[in-house]
Amino acid sequence: MAIAVMYHTTAEAQNEIDALRYSQTTFGGSGRVLGMGGAFGALGGDVSSMQINPAGIGIFRKSEVSLTPAFHQFNATSVYEGYTKATDKSNLNFSSAGAVFTNIDKSKEFGWIATNFGFAYNRIDNYHVELEAEGPNAYSSLLDTYLNKVNDGAGITPELMADEYPLTAYMAFYTYLLDTIPGDPTHYFSQIPYAGILQNRKLTSNGSHSETQLSFGANHSNKFYIGATIGFPRFRYTEMLDYSEKDHKDTIPAFTSFNIGQELYSTGQGMNGKFGIIYRPHDMVRLGLAYQTPTLYTINEEFYYTVEALYDNGFNPDSTVAGLFKYSIRTPSRTTASVGLVVYKAGLINVDVEQVNYGGAKLSSSVYGFDSENKNVKDKYQSATNIRVGTEWRINPFRLRAGYAYYGNPFKPDVANNGSHESISLGGGIRGNGYYLDLAYVFTQSQSNTYFYKLDGLSPVEQHMRSHIFAVTVGFRY
Repeated sequence: MAIAVMYHTTAEAQNEIDALRYSQTTFGGSGRVLGMGGAFGALGGDVSSMQINPAGIGIFRKSEVSLTPAFHQFNATSVYEGYTKATDKSNLNFSSAGAVFTNIDKSKEFGWIATNFGFAYNRIDNYHVELEAEGPNAYSSLLDTYLNKVNDGAGITPELMADEYPLTAYMAFYTYLLDTIPGDPTHYFSQIPYAGILQNRKLTSNGSHSETQLSFGANHSNKFYIGATIGFPRFRYTEMLDYSEKDHKDTIPAFTSFNIGQELYSTGQGMNGKFGIIYRPHDMVRLGLAYQTPTLYTINEEFYYTVEALYDNGFNPDSTVAGLFKYSIRTPSRTTASVGLVVYKAGLINVDVEQVNYGGAKLSSSVYGFDSENKNVKDKYQSATNIRVGTEWRINPFRLRAGYAYYGNPFKPDVANNGSHESISLGGGIRGNGYYLDLAYVFTQSQSNTYFYKLDGLSPVEQHMRSHIFAVTVGFRY
């Protein structure tokens, strides 16, 4: 038995998770910036300045073009009920590409000495991830969460269930995983009356989040620099989610297994503005301040939900629903304060402190209000502080770099999750006459607890995630 329907659905598939995914970005860019942990807000002189603090484009003294290919490797270990699953995924990409064109008045020592223009592409997140968790559950099933909804109060008829819970309880009802209690057409029972099932959840995602930037920067007396960037971010995100429960010990009458498959294809385009200043109160000190406006994304999503059940007698019903939806997300603004220390011509140190209020994200649509989803955004997310520290030292013609970045937890204390992560970077390079070559390695790790579904007493999946980025930048000055 199968159904297949394509329709414009309401936002059951769009929620606070999407708001966080597209709001929470990380540092990317050139090999120099990657090698310094993304800490570059008070320094400038790199094409990735357009992303971090556009005033940095005013520091350029020569025109420049650069390209940064990168290799990304993701590894994860998931532990659930004592069972461990390890996964990995890799891809090649471009971390950065760009050019800066300088217009310098060499006859001036004071006043507006230079007006520079540039354009760049910078990758600000990578969605190539694979996570899998598996383990026995002797206490509950996903179907219990459906029963809690449909059996609440006076219950619900199958017709109303199709309207209220089209992608969850109704699909389970259609495949007989839920059925009406004899003599009571508004209350239901589950084919898994008691637990003792083997649960498995596998998520595979692909895609990236990048931004194309057009920037202007100016230099006043080699003391004060201003800049502005118009950013055109875009993302492509695909997700394959498979969830299953199996009667692995053959203790549940009639029931063998069920599988839920979810496919999501999402693309989004947006626009934002960035404004920044850098001030040099002393030859050794640079102070930076940058602000990024909220970004408004227009998002198109296509998704497919499939539920398939298998019973001991060979009966194998399935149900498929497909949907299209267009909506918008406004991600929060960002403010970054930076301090740079230039130790003569020997080296430099930079510290960036960035503030982002993830609770300020908002979903909207002309056909759906998103009231409960936006309430979840405010209830679950908070303001977080991101800290980046980087250094570079010269042994002419070589450069040695190191960096550290910590991205704060976007979840409020009463939410049982941790979305923070930290990165350690190493890099090096060589500067020649009119060219440069930079190498960088970034190691990022994070831990979080996720749940197969929301139910009191359910054990979390403990996820330990690690990523490795290897990047090389080739650049030319003229």
